[in-house]
Amino acid sequence: MPKTQRLRPMHFTLIWFNSKDLDDLIICQLLSMFKVIFPVNKLDQCLELLRLIHNEKVILIVPNEVLESIGASIQPMSHVDSVYIYSEEQINLEQWKLANSKLKGSFSDLLSQCRLSQRVWHPCHLAPISSNVLPSNAEFMDRASNQLDPTYMWTQLLKEVILEIDNDSEALQKMFNYFRQKFENDCVMLDTIIKTEKEYRSKTAITWYTAEIFFYSVLNTALRLQDVEIILQFGPYLRDLHEQIKQLHAIQYPASSFKPFTVYRCQRMGKAEFDKLRTNRGGLYSFNNFLSTSLDLDVASIIADSIAMSTDQNLLAIQFVINIRHSQNDVPFADVSEISQHDDEREILFSMHTIFRVTDIEPIGNNDRIWRVVLESTDDNDDKLQMFAEELRSRIGNPTSQYRIAGILVVLGYNDHALKIYQELFQSTNDQDEQALLHFYIGDIKSCEDQYQEAINEFEQAISIYNTVAQNGKEGRFFTSHRAAETYSALGSVYGDLKKLNQAAYCLHKATEIEPLIIKHWYTLTSLLRKEGLHHEALKVSKIISRIQAKNTPEGHPDWIRTYDLIGAAHIDLGQNEKALVFYMKTLQIAQKFFSSDHLIHRSTYRTIADIYSNMGNYEDAKKYYHMALDIYEKLSGDESVLANFYTALVQFYTNYQQCETALKYFEKSLEIKKRILPADHIDFVMMDLNQAVLYYRWKKYDKAESLFLITFYKFRSNFSGDRSCLAECCAHMGKMWHELGRDDEALSFYKNALEIRQVTPFSNYQQLAALYVGIAAVYHERNDYGEALAYYERAKSTRQQVLSNNHPIVQELNEKLEETEIRMCTNFY
Repeated sequence: MPKTQRLRPMHFTLIWFNSKDLDDLIICQLLSMFKVIFPVNKLDQCLELLRLIHNEKVILIVPNEVLESIGASIQPMSHVDSVYIYSEEQINLEQWKLANSKLKGSFSDLLSQCRLSQRVWHPCHLAPISSNVLPSNAEFMDRASNQLDPTYMWTQLLKEVILEIDNDSEALQKMFNYFRQKFENDCVMLDTIIKTEKEYRSKTAITWYTAEIFFYSVLNTALRLQDVEIILQFGPYLRDLHEQIKQLHAIQYPASSFKPFTVYRCQRMGKAEFDKLRTNRGGLYSFNNFLSTSLDLDVASIIADSIAMSTDQNLLAIQFVINIRHSQNDVPFADVSEISQHDDEREILFSMHTIFRVTDIEPIGNNDRIWRVVLESTDDNDDKLQMFAEELRSRIGNPTSQYRIAGILVVLGYNDHALKIYQELFQSTNDQDEQALLHFYIGDIKSCEDQYQEAINEFEQAISIYNTVAQNGKEGRFFTSHRAAETYSALGSVYGDLKKLNQAAYCLHKATEIEPLIIKHWYTLTSLLRKEGLHHEALKVSKIISRIQAKNTPEGHPDWIRTYDLIGAAHIDLGQNEKALVFYMKTLQIAQKFFSSDHLIHRSTYRTIADIYSNMGNYEDAKKYYHMALDIYEKLSGDESVLANFYTALVQFYTNYQQCETALKYFEKSLEIKKRILPADHIDFVMMDLNQAVLYYRWKKYDKAESLFLITFYKFRSNFSGDRSCLAECCAHMGKMWHELGRDDEALSFYKNALEIRQVTPFSNYQQLAALYVGIAAVYHERNDYGEALAYYERAKSTRQQVLSNNHPIVQELNEKLEETEIRMCTNFY
C-alpha cells in the first residue's frame, strides 16, 4: 500500500438514498465524518454503486420501502457495514432486524441523526487504537527486558526529545513542504494541506486537531503505526499542540483547587489485544496518541452500542471509565470544549503517552462484546518504570537533541534517517572532535548494515583524529578517550566479523589499554576469542573481567550474571563441565534472588545447566533442569522459533539417552512449528533430517537412519556447502553408524571427511576433535591395524590433555585403550 494511502484515516463511505432531503448544513456535517458521500435517488443506481465500491466500508441510509426491495441483495455484501432506516413514521425495528442482520437502527430527524452520527462514526472511535499494556510496578523490571515492547519506551523518549526543540517559522515551513510532497498524488489531501498551511496561524493547534481535517487523521495514524519519519516531520505541530494543552491545563486545573473527576471514552478493540489488557488488572495502560475523552457518559454508551453491533465478531466495544485523581501529571490534559470544532461534546484532550493504572475490568450487562475498563490516573512516579526509562535515556546521552533523535532512530531501526541526520551535522561543523564523533556514529550504522569496508574507513578516520588529540595532551568536547576506546572496540568487532583475527585482536587490546577497567571491551574480546576457537585465551580474559568486577561490584549483584556465564561458557568450550557447573549455579542463585521464576534468565540458565549435566552423563539431573526450562519456554512462547529450537534440543537429549519415543514426540512438535514459520528450503529442515537420522540410528532402525543420513549428506554438500560444521557433524554420525554395522571402509571415509572439516573450522572444540580421533582409532583397531590405531589414540589423548588433567577419567580411559592397543600390537608382531 502506498504510504499516502496508509496514512489516510479509516473513514466510512456513506450512501444516502433519497438525498433530496439533504440541505447544505447536513451535507457539511456529514463531510467531516465520512470519507465520501454518495447521494442516490434510484434503486438500480444504489445497487450498482454498492457493487463498484466493494473495497470500501459502507454505511447505507435508506427509507424503509427501499430496504424491503434491496435487503436480500445487500445481505451477502461484506463491505456493507451497517444499514439505517430513515422514516418519519414509527416502525417496528426488531421485526425489520429479523429480515436483515445489517440493520442497526432508525431515525426520523435528519439533523439530530447527523449529530449523533458524528459521535458514532467519529474516526477516533473506529480507527485501531495505539496503546501498550505495561506490567505492574512490582514486577516491572522483571518483565521489562523480555515482555515490554521496546518501541514503546523508545518512541516515548523520542517524543521527549521532539518537545525539547524550539519552534520557528522555518521548521513549520519544512513540515508543510514535506507533507505537500508526500501527498502530491492525492488531490483531496493536497488541497487540504495547502488550505491548512495558509490558515494555520489563524487558529489554535487544538482547533486544528479537533477539526479532524488533516492533523488529527494523519498524525494519529502515524502514532498508531509508530511511523517515526512522519512523527518527526510533525515536530512543530506536536510542540504547538502539547504546549497549548499544557497552558490550558495550568489555568483550568491548578493543584491548589483541583477536584477529582471522571471522563469516558469508547473504543473498538480486537479480542487478542483485549485479552492482554484483561490479564493486566493492577498494571499500567498507555495511550500512545493524543487521547480524546468526554465528560458525557451517554456519548460513550451510544458509541459502544454501535461498535458492538458490528458484524465483525473479533471486535469488542471497550468503554473506558477514567478517574482523574491528580492534577500534576507529566502528560497534561485540558477541557477543549470552548475551542474545539465540536463545542457540544464536552471534550477533555490529553497529550501523548498518557499512562493510567487498570483498576477494574467487567462486562456491561449480558453483552460479552461490550466491556467497561476502569482506569485511574497515576502521578507518573512509578519508580521502576522511571528507572527503566532513565536507563534508556543514558544510552543516548548525547550533546544535542539532534544527536539524541538520531540515536533513538538507530535503536528503532531507522538507519537511513539517522545517517541523514549525522551527515547533515557533519557538513555543518568544522570542529575536528565533533567530526570524529560523527565518523564513529556513521561507522556504527555502516557496520550494522554489513557495509564493513565503509565502516572501517569511518572508524579509522575517527581514530586518526583521536591520535592527534592525544598527542596534543587534551580531550575535546565531543571526542574523548572513552569514545576512542569505543571506536577501537567497534573496529575490532568489524574485523572479527571479517575473520581478520590479528587486526581484531589488536584493536580490542587497544580498547582495553585505553580503558582497562571498562568491562564491555573485555567482553567483546572474549567473544572474539571464543568465536575463533581460542578457548584458553578466552578463559584467561574472562578471569580478568572477574578481577575488574570484584573491585567495583559486590558479589551476588545481578551484574555478575554475565561474567559468570562467560567464565562458565569458556569452561564448557574446554570440556571442563564440573568447573562450568559451579559458575552457572552462581548465576542461578543470583537469578532466584532478583528475578521472577518465569524470567528469561531462568530459562537460559536451566537449559545450560541441563546441557552440562547431560555432557557429564547425569541423566536424571539433566532431565529435571530441561523440564524446568521447558515450563518457561512454553509459558513465554511469543517467538515460536525459539520454542521449536528448544524442542530440538530435547530431541537430541532423549536420543542420546535412547529414550527414542519421547525424542520422537518432541521432534514432531518442533517440525510442526517449523513447517508453519519457515520456508521449505530453510537449512533447519536439513538439520531436522539429521536429528531424525540420529534418532533412528539410536533406535536401531538402521534402514530409515541410512536413508536420512544420505539425504542429509547430499543436501549439505550441494545446497548448503557454506555450512561446513553441519556437514562435519553429519559425517561423524555416519562414521559411527557404519562402524557399528561393521562397514569399516565407509566408516573410515566419513570419519576422515569430518576430521578434515573440523581441523580447519574455527568453531570446532577439543571434544569434537578428540571424539573423531577416538572413532578413527576404533575402526583401525577393529581392522587389526594397531599402528594407525595407536597414532590416533595418541592424538586423542594429546587433545584431551590440553584441557583435562592426567587423572581425569576420560584421560585414564584413553590410557587404557593405548595400553591395550600396544599389547595387541606386540602380540601381533610376535
